[in-house]
Amino acid sequence: MVSQPDLFPSAPRQETVDPEEVREEMIRLLTAARAAVDQAPWDARRQRFWRKVYPQMSRWLTDPEEAKQLCFEFSAELDRIEHLLAA
Repeated sequence: MVSQPDLFPSAPRQETVDPEEVREEMIRLLTAARAAVDQAPWDARRQRFWRKVYPQMSRWLTDPEEAKQLCFEFSAELDRIEHLLAA
């Protein structure tokens, strides 16, 4: 008989997240958003996804002020991109 992992483990899985990797990904996304001039870098569905997920990603950063600033800048770019998607 094949052994399967427990669906309800007694202890939660330990995950480690590198804040530097998160920061790099957030900056990469912000750079892509800023580069959008005449065309959105993603479709409307992906736009909604990043509007939700980006602030959640910022929780992994060690500097709350940096997280707040990145979210502010990304939100401004998403607002600008929404105009591109509407056109």
